[in-house]
Amino acid sequence: MKKNIIVVKNIMDWVDNIESQPKSLLEKSVIVYCRVSTVQQIDNGSLDEQQKFGINFYKKQKIDKIDYDNIIVVREEGKSGDDVNEEEDKIVLRPLLSIILTEVKQNTIKYFWSYDTNRVCRSTEIGNDIWKLFRDYKVNFYVGNEKKNVNDLMGKFYWMFMNLVDEIENDKRFYRGLVGKLSSIKRNKFWGGRYQYGYKKGNQNGHLIIDRTQSKNVKKIFELFNNGQSVKDIIIYLNKENILPPKSNSKIWNEGTIKNMLRNETYIGHKEIIVKLLKNESKEKCIELGQFEKVQQKTPKIVDEKIFQNVQTLLDSKKRESKVTNVRKYTFLLNDILYCGICGNKMKSKFYSKQNTKIYYCNWSELNWKHINNKYKKCGKEYSKSINIDVTDNLVWNEVLRLFKDSYIIKEQFKTKYLPIKLKDRDKPLEQIKSYNKLISECNRKIKQLKNNKVELFGKKMLLEMDEITFVRFENEIDKKIEQIKLNVLGTKDDINGIKQNIKWYDWLKDFDRKFKDIKRYRSLDDKRNFIKKYVSKVEVYWDEITNTHKIEIYFKFYIVKDDRIRKEKYVFKVLNGQNVSVINDINSKKMKYLLNKEKKQTTYERNHSTVTLLAKFLG
Repeated sequence: MKKNIIVVKNIMDWVDNIESQPKSLLEKSVIVYCRVSTVQQIDNGSLDEQQKFGINFYKKQKIDKIDYDNIIVVREEGKSGDDVNEEEDKIVLRPLLSIILTEVKQNTIKYFWSYDTNRVCRSTEIGNDIWKLFRDYKVNFYVGNEKKNVNDLMGKFYWMFMNLVDEIENDKRFYRGLVGKLSSIKRNKFWGGRYQYGYKKGNQNGHLIIDRTQSKNVKKIFELFNNGQSVKDIIIYLNKENILPPKSNSKIWNEGTIKNMLRNETYIGHKEIIVKLLKNESKEKCIELGQFEKVQQKTPKIVDEKIFQNVQTLLDSKKRESKVTNVRKYTFLLNDILYCGICGNKMKSKFYSKQNTKIYYCNWSELNWKHINNKYKKCGKEYSKSINIDVTDNLVWNEVLRLFKDSYIIKEQFKTKYLPIKLKDRDKPLEQIKSYNKLISECNRKIKQLKNNKVELFGKKMLLEMDEITFVRFENEIDKKIEQIKLNVLGTKDDINGIKQNIKWYDWLKDFDRKFKDIKRYRSLDDKRNFIKKYVSKVEVYWDEITNTHKIEIYFKFYIVKDDRIRKEKYVFKVLNGQNVSVINDINSKKMKYLLNKEKKQTTYERNHSTVTLLAKFLG
């Protein structure tokens, strides 16, 4: 039977191809874990070789008889083998391996393959944690063509020993590289990474030299700003002159790039480089611990120092003005996830209490300097229209609540998360019942044997091998023993019935309804925003100038819109994905706002009541 190959390269691949599917997919899958540390290793096919090896191992292996339908290939690209977070109890920073270890704790992953030990980790502490996890949850662990016995002490010793060797070698490489890097930087050589805009690699000795074309653009940027031009004006000039930015997929300059260039002292001959001296620690942590070295480099000058200082004064002045204009900022439910459906631009919010203005709007016209060519969709007054914040927030909130409550996928996730915990609470009494049933079976076996003994006893009497008095005495003893055992059986059955009465079956649907009611009662904006962002990736607003109404499209992270379930057999169901987009049509913002204002005393909004009822009345 042909096996499905599912390749996962990032978290979104996992969410789309694995997490959105029923848990049974993982339970009928085996894992091939591949990892390389650098982009060069990705390009030279090292990952592909690991993937091919792992797939062939499962297809041809004869170690275990594995019943599986899918081979999930997890490709951790460009992640170090000793990526750990010291502040988070040594949790592996590699996101895909972290997901796998979490699934191991859920008992959904039972087969894990890696090319060699240092593909999994190069840290003794992380290695010990993974080994213990695989042992506790009975994971079949394969390295190369060998199966590791996670219960074997010598196997663990060899595993930890190899991790220690890899860790020591890795540390040696780091500190050898650190010495070389410091020596190179102190000799004023290039510090590594992307070359600063305006410079390029020199022909000799690894020093920076000025790029003639780019340096002219740098000078022009400083000159324009020094002469009173705004950052937006500079961007318009650069785009019109077809001057490409340092790095941008859209080939459009942005404000952040320009401001960073205007603040950069490299252009006046000063470059401060902070080199961290500890492995697996952030630069901030190294600075906090005093484990860093600061090196001052001299760079070729591009900008006059007097002009540079004037520019800093102007930037500081504009920054203070910006702070004054943004003293009061409001946050609403859909900030950061609401987009204009026409142009794709993130919508802004505007709130003026005195003017009774409270709207989400597309600020395309404020950013039209980005769209000086015909590459981008046009927007603005003729294409879009603002929408009332209260109307939008209430419609989206109630729609998300409705779909959350009705979704089989959401309920399945809830059941999978909480039901095992409740069942675990029942394990001990169930084990006691199992023990009692075993005792009853043993008693019944003894009763059967005693009855057989009575038959043999009667046979001896009939053959005149035993006198009547002896027969009666033995028969009475056997009957007494049988009666005693029967009484023990009855007592044990009473004990079993008592335990069964004390076991309370967990009704997870009641708990789900209770959780839903708690969510409906949310009053805090932060609580509502956190809930929305957990399930919604974005919301788009469209305006129809013919009907003068809006349309809202809500994009969910899961396929919960009109999802369904089908019965496979008694008590067994399969959940089917629905869609990930829900649409609310024909929204008249002004009339909805009027209806909402009439309901100011209302404190709870439900889909089948309040706002939704009002919308239904309005839409007829």
